Amino acid sequence: MVIDKSRIANQESRIPERWDARRVKTSRMEKVLFMVEQESSDPAQDESVREWLDNVHLPGVLTVHGVVRATLYVNRGPMLDALNLIGHRQDPGLNPPGKGWSEGQGKYVAIYEIETEDIKKTFEAIMRWVQEMQRTHKDFRHPFLKVVSRYVWEQVSPSKEAPSR
Repeated sequence: MVIDKSRIANQESRIPERWDARRVKTSRMEKVLFMVEQESSDPAQDESVREWLDNVHLPGVLTVHGVVRATLYVNRGPMLDALNLIGHRQDPGLNPPGKGWSEGQGKYVAIYEIETEDIKKTFEAIMRWVQEMQRTHKDFRHPFLKVVSRYVWEQVSPSKEAPSR
């Protein structure tokens, strides 16, 4: 079997490097976003679901080593709705107007930013945390929270910053 070393080198260069205070390379870090789309199964419980996500679940996940940030967003509808707000005209057939979120989409998305040397170990730690919370806290899962989808996004390009203004 022939190994293409240029391909391996190219893949390794995509992984951001972590540096200590003396500027000595210490390890290769993986950066991923873990996105969990969710909705309330009972609209009357929506405020309770949001409070639970914001004050119980997100802070809890932040206790797992490697999870560096957790943010909750609410779905405000299709992009066309936002463009209509500013008076932008676009072919409505490309993205028909909606009323908030659509069936099959979550109203909320929790985005967990993870920076780790071993993504498998970090996800195993998240699952251990979930299992421990389920075992020790009878109200760990919100009774009206429904997970719609879960996705993991790997960073493949360095972050870009806006120029100073």
